[in-house]
Amino acid sequence: MSTGTDDITQAVFWAESKLKEDGIISNKDVTLKAFAEKIFTPEDPCRIRDRDKRYGREYQDDYYYKKQKLVDNYIIPRFGRNLIKTITDVAIEDWFLDLKLLKGKDMSDDTKNKVLIAFRLVMQEAVRKGHCKENAAAKVKLISCDDEEREPFNPDEMHLLFPSDDEEILKVWGGLFWATYFLIFRDTGFRPSEIAALRIQDYYPEQHGVYSMKSVNYHAKRIQDSIKTTKKGKKYKVGVLTSQTERFLQQMIEDCRERNQECLFLMQGKNLLCTETSNKHFKSCADRIEGLERRDRTQYCLRHSFETDLAGRVENKIVAELMAHTKFNPVYDHRSPQTLLQQLQPVRDIIEKR
Repeated sequence: MSTGTDDITQAVFWAESKLKEDGIISNKDVTLKAFAEKIFTPEDPCRIRDRDKRYGREYQDDYYYKKQKLVDNYIIPRFGRNLIKTITDVAIEDWFLDLKLLKGKDMSDDTKNKVLIAFRLVMQEAVRKGHCKENAAAKVKLISCDDEEREPFNPDEMHLLFPSDDEEILKVWGGLFWATYFLIFRDTGFRPSEIAALRIQDYYPEQHGVYSMKSVNYHAKRIQDSIKTTKKGKKYKVGVLTSQTERFLQQMIEDCRERNQECLFLMQGKNLLCTETSNKHFKSCADRIEGLERRDRTQYCLRHSFETDLAGRVENKIVAELMAHTKFNPVYDHRSPQTLLQQLQPVRDIIEKR
């Protein structure tokens, strides 16, 4: 049969009416858009957040926000008009493997997996509500991928990003504000939201370090009394600073006190610094550095660079403490074969004397 139209929306409506006539679907069946457009928001009728909390799996707002963003940007545009019970694993797989970013660029395998995981959660809720008999998204395999998108910067690249001369580093980052922000990133491996929440009292000059139990909740536009690992790792972040970073930080503190400003990194002295803004600034500055090929690396790669540089040079428990993890996380360790072998040279004497 022909739908008599080349408009996809009208074709879907026509097909649904035919299915209803044949008794295959009923008016109780819902489209994926109607079911999922608020599924990870506080207004979620499925109460996913509440059930997560009661099961001891409470996540920060950012976790749910990112899931909803994936649903809105990728899943609903493709399957939103479909009735949930008509969505098949074959259709999901064909779409999933060819996913592109909104601007048309290739999507990394890791991001594709995140989209599929969000889809699985949506479909599981649909099964729970009786809108379909099985989770079609769960039948689609995740793509095997490594941590390529988190490539660290090597020592030579870090020197280009962070020159030893104070005047040069100001030129690289475009002023005191950004130079201080990224120097703290370099020295501590803090997450962007944790650096953005730092206050004057979080700096301990006698110990040459910073300590904080706060982070920025970008969606609520406030500083919250928790960090990412609060529920399953450390409740605090701690880091030691180089003398160069302290020089910049002390000047920042003086400027903040003159403005009666408690938080260090406020945009125009009033708005909290968000990850998108700092990452955009990082990319633009890094792209201007002669001799540095940034590729797809973002500011978060500085966190990977931080652990990679420390791994093998200090005890794993110290690295874990600085990363706010309960144990050493090899995901952040990108040491080269040469570095690993160099660090193992003391073992050579032992082997020789066996």
